[in-house]
Amino acid sequence: MAVHKKRRALIKSELSSLISLFKDSPGLLGPKTEAVLALGSFANYEVMWSVSHHVHLLSKDAAKKASVQHPLVDDSDVIDLIGLVGEVIHLLRTYRDTVAFYHASFIADLSSEDLISRLREYASRVVTPNLADAYDSMVNTLKLCKEEFGDISLQVTSTERWSLSSSLPSG
Repeated sequence: MAVHKKRRALIKSELSSLISLFKDSPGLLGPKTEAVLALGSFANYEVMWSVSHHVHLLSKDAAKKASVQHPLVDDSDVIDLIGLVGEVIHLLRTYRDTVAFYHASFIADLSSEDLISRLREYASRVVTPNLADAYDSMVNTLKLCKEEFGDISLQVTSTERWSLSSSLPSG
C-alpha cells in the first residue's frame, strides 16, 4: 500500500510540472504526446486501484461497524490526481491544434521505417477491434496536419495497414 501512495505522490508531482509546462509552452509537448498520455494512464490506474482497494476494505469494515468513514476521503492524493488529470484533459482540448501540429512535425521527421515500427509496436500492445480504422484515422490526421509528409505518404499503403492488422491476435 505504501508503494501505491508513493506512486500517487510522484504522479501528482509530475502532473503538476506538466501542467505548468503546458500552460507556458504547449508546443513543447507535441513530440512527447505519448508520454503525456502514458502519465494520464498511470494516474488513471492509481485512482482505479485506490478505489477498488478501498471499496474492498470498506465492505470488510462495514460488516464490523455501522458507520465507517470512506478511506478515500483521507487520501488527498487520489482527489488531487482526479483534478489534475481533468486539468490536463482541458489543456489538451484547448491546445489540441498546437500539439497536433508539433506532434505531426515530429513524426514527419522520422524515417518511414521508424514510424511503421513504432505503429506496429503500439499495435502489439493495444488490441482493439477497430485497430485498422484507428490506424487509417491516425495516418490521415497526420497527413492533414502536415502537408509535406515526405516519403511516409508514399510508403504507408493499404498493404502496410493490412499487415499491421493481420499481425494482431484476433479477439
